[in-house]
Amino acid sequence: MMMMHPCKSNNGNMNRDCSSSSSSSSISNTTVTILMARIFDVLERIPLIGSNAQAISMAQNRSLDSIITGVVSKSVKRIDALLKTLRKKYDLSNGETDQWRLYLKEACETFQSSIPRNSLREPLPLSIACIKLNYEQMILRRRSSSNNVTASFCIVKGVDALILPKSPLAHDAIVQVASQFNFLESENEYHNNIQNYINDRTQGPRASLGVLSALLLRDACFRSSDQNSAFFSGIDCYKSGYFMPYKLSNQQQQKNILNGLRRKIDELNILAQWGIPDTGGSIPLMQVFTAAPSYQGNREPPQYSDGHRLCTLLVEAQYRAIAQIAVLRSMHIHKPVPLHLTLVGQGVFNNPQSVMKSAFKAVYDTVEGFNVKVYFHGFSEPDVMKIKNGFEFTGITLPIIDRDDFFRDQ
Repeated sequence: MMMMHPCKSNNGNMNRDCSSSSSSSSISNTTVTILMARIFDVLERIPLIGSNAQAISMAQNRSLDSIITGVVSKSVKRIDALLKTLRKKYDLSNGETDQWRLYLKEACETFQSSIPRNSLREPLPLSIACIKLNYEQMILRRRSSSNNVTASFCIVKGVDALILPKSPLAHDAIVQVASQFNFLESENEYHNNIQNYINDRTQGPRASLGVLSALLLRDACFRSSDQNSAFFSGIDCYKSGYFMPYKLSNQQQQKNILNGLRRKIDELNILAQWGIPDTGGSIPLMQVFTAAPSYQGNREPPQYSDGHRLCTLLVEAQYRAIAQIAVLRSMHIHKPVPLHLTLVGQGVFNNPQSVMKSAFKAVYDTVEGFNVKVYFHGFSEPDVMKIKNGFEFTGITLPIIDRDDFFRDQ
């Protein structure tokens, strides 16, 4: 059964206007109004009844509640406290490779020698179903009250994901990270040492390093524990977070896998994790780890092929989920939520460019009418063109923020 989280916060103490009499006391209209509001707030927390709700674990709903309310885990805080003194020794502000390499080496050694793995609490991933049910039950019925609010969209060009948290536009933000399905980073299906991340210039490793305390926790917990292994169970071309459909030579096998994953797409897990960046004044941000099928070293799957449909199915579902998290967060804090998105699967993984159109449409349809500010990140001019092409269905001309403006005080 699902435990819903509150959509609004109660500020201040309940006003009481009680006048004494010989036998009773009266309650003011203001107090009644406040009491009724609180009753409705409590009713929204009552678990749903139904097969879908029962499929969502109480633990996942508690985890989502912590994510929406902005809770940084005790394990992340503990690791960050360890790293805080180390950061003072290095100039990390500009992403200079040698400084980061030295910092990483000392940070990893200090972490391994100071904090036992069994003392850490493993982050709990969220299923697509958990996020979707919370979004549908708590948000869709409130859309009518958000008529005066619109989402905004723009492109950010040339920003290194490693130092993105320095920007005022990243404070208390949600940042998508291009990852593997096990929430770690690697160039292949084998575990990659964190210290090697600095040699990889792609978005995922750079963004992960930028919140090192959260990365150290994920690596300790997930290097030998794949949280999506059940979703990909029985699929030989899946290993350690890497889904490699190009290895399937049998078309019928690929079609069977597509149909099987389509039936259970809501069971796919993503990870949302609050962390404390190593740059940016230690203002927390949320990272959401999403992945795409790998066609690395191979041609992208042809348009309308089963491989193309696999890419669209998996990527679109995750973009929609991260947008739903952004809406839930905005509704909770009653403020704009910055949502920073990247081009998952559009680099060496060779996913078709048209997948981005489906993913961006899922984001647009989800956040429109809510207080979410969407930033599409592209490092190069070809990246920017992919974003423009993927978003052209809206008819909106996206403004472009360059690197200098992105880091300028707002």
